[in-house]
Amino acid sequence: REESAKKLRSRFFTPGGAEHCGFLSAGATAAPTGEGVVWVGDKMALLAHLETAAWGPYRASPEFSRFVQFKWLESQAVNADAFVEFRVLGKGGFGEVCACQRRATGKMYANKRLNKKRLKKRKGYEAALVEKRILARVHSRFIVSLACAFQTKTDLCLVMTIMNGGDLRYHIYNVDEENPGFAEPRAVFYTAQILLGLEHLHQHRIVYRDLKPENVLLDDAGHVRLSDMGLAVELKDGESKTRGYAGTPGFMAPELLKNEDYDWSVDYFTLGVTVYEMLEAKGPFRRRGEKVTLCPLSVPQCPPLKAHPFFGTINWGRLEAGLVPPPFVPDPRRVYAKDLGDVGAFSTVKGVELDAGDTALCDAFASGTVPIPWQEDVPNVPSCPQCPPNVPADVPNVSPTSPMSPMCPQDVPDNPNVPVDVPNVSPVCPHQCPRCPQCPEYSQCHR
Repeated sequence: REESAKKLRSRFFTPGGAEHCGFLSAGATAAPTGEGVVWVGDKMALLAHLETAAWGPYRASPEFSRFVQFKWLESQAVNADAFVEFRVLGKGGFGEVCACQRRATGKMYANKRLNKKRLKKRKGYEAALVEKRILARVHSRFIVSLACAFQTKTDLCLVMTIMNGGDLRYHIYNVDEENPGFAEPRAVFYTAQILLGLEHLHQHRIVYRDLKPENVLLDDAGHVRLSDMGLAVELKDGESKTRGYAGTPGFMAPELLKNEDYDWSVDYFTLGVTVYEMLEAKGPFRRRGEKVTLCPLSVPQCPPLKAHPFFGTINWGRLEAGLVPPPFVPDPRRVYAKDLGDVGAFSTVKGVELDAGDTALCDAFASGTVPIPWQEDVPNVPSCPQCPPNVPADVPNVSPTSPMSPMCPQDVPDNPNVPVDVPNVSPVCPHQCPRCPQCPEYSQCHR
């Protein structure tokens, strides 16, 4: 630690250093004497400098006005009216998953609808809250993203990344029924991406516990993501293990079956079972109730696994950046899901009534928009370069023609600067998007 501290001081606090912070006072950069909290004075001096040198100019910039507009839009309540629903994609223990489209942007999502009465009857509120909280925390290209969470009169809804390629179990057994399973190169690619998703969860102290082919989904391009975090568990600070019976029979690690304490290694056990099923098109345990000899074993963690010869063809840096082409690309004209007749319908839940406690839990669940996926969904509409960037504090600077697009702050219906015989439409936009009436020569596309 002393050596690291010397390097930091030489780099930032010594005149002539690589990144000398000349704005810090001599008192702030003085070497600490005795024991105590180090860097407190430096931190306060740095914050004061940033407030003067960076925060002030940023507040006066058009980027800050745009940021305030987007945060205002992000904070707006979300409900079912914001989406158009399409066909049912699948069914789970508490509800259905259907395809939906956001009206404002046209982007497609998957809406996981959890029936409130069924959740209460089967004591599933905690699992729903855990799944929503975990999906809102993590952000990885190998885990489905949560765009927003809201509630209707009957359901709790999770709007997530739509995965049009279907799940791995469907591809293992249903795409080519005469030759089930995957060739090894394809299995290696999927396993590597699953491993990166697990690594991201473990970095957030989350044990997945329910890895299986049904929970690994393919997107349009052929990349896979982990889904269904209802059985995941978050390790508390200061704890390295947890306990609890959760998972799918045939995939559960020996520690789970024996009700012992366990850590992230149980996810690597389920990964091995999943790899076996991808290659052999069957589980390693042949029949229900089969006796399995439990031998002591040490499951390697993620870094040693990456160095295994099984992944010898994987460039981990390129794979994590999404630059490795997948071995299989789903056909956009094909539906990789069961027929609607095979999905089935839920029976009506009887004898269950919702009370004030249920209402409080549902309100906590319906937290609205998740910032990062929402920002990725917003079209990047340029602001008008001819008009002032400042927006009145009490007026949201949002286009009335598109609830997701900022408008020109001078946008008024009858602006005298626009010739009467010139339609207020961009002359170069095929979507007939409006242009800034203050500046007839400036056109912009909201799509």
